[in-house]
Amino acid sequence: IPLAFYVANQRVHWVNTWLARGYLMLAPIAIVLTSSRAGIVVMAIAFSGLPSFLRRQTPVTKLVTVLMFVVAAYLAWNYAPQQSWNRIGTLVTSLRAGDLNSRELVWQNGLRAFHSHYLVGVGAGAFQAGTQSCFDAHNTFLAVLVEQGLVGFSMFSVLLGFVVYSVTRLRGDERMMCALLLLCWGV
Repeated sequence: IPLAFYVANQRVHWVNTWLARGYLMLAPIAIVLTSSRAGIVVMAIAFSGLPSFLRRQTPVTKLVTVLMFVVAAYLAWNYAPQQSWNRIGTLVTSLRAGDLNSRELVWQNGLRAFHSHYLVGVGAGAFQAGTQSCFDAHNTFLAVLVEQGLVGFSMFSVLLGFVVYSVTRLRGDERMMCALLLLCWGV
């Protein structure tokens, strides 16, 4: 979504602009259809950058953007199955319970596996085998820690540090887009 905001703002070619705007309309619908609660949270974070991206747009472009979001909301509201809305509706109760839909247990198992294989981890893509469960980590940082150990997690952290440093050196829309992308990815 932040990348689509950026591309729609560049006005390099009208096809690119309208493809990016179309994506901005279809992405929220797709997130609702997949019933992804994390997707809803990430979408809210991504859309927090919308005012920054719209600040230099013409009034007509702002109106078109708002109308596209109204159409997307209408389509999602009227055509998404009730089961999708029911699942998305459990987001607040899951956050209040503090267990994030029982992911806390998965993360505890991951930390136990890390303690057993703390230096080099259990191996790439072996989170389920390392934790002896059928669940994925649902957390990139924990997955890297368990699968790659301290060695891999250190390299991952250094690389991520360089990326964050590079983003701080950017200016304007590029900086906003990259910061939002990193924040969405981190969540």
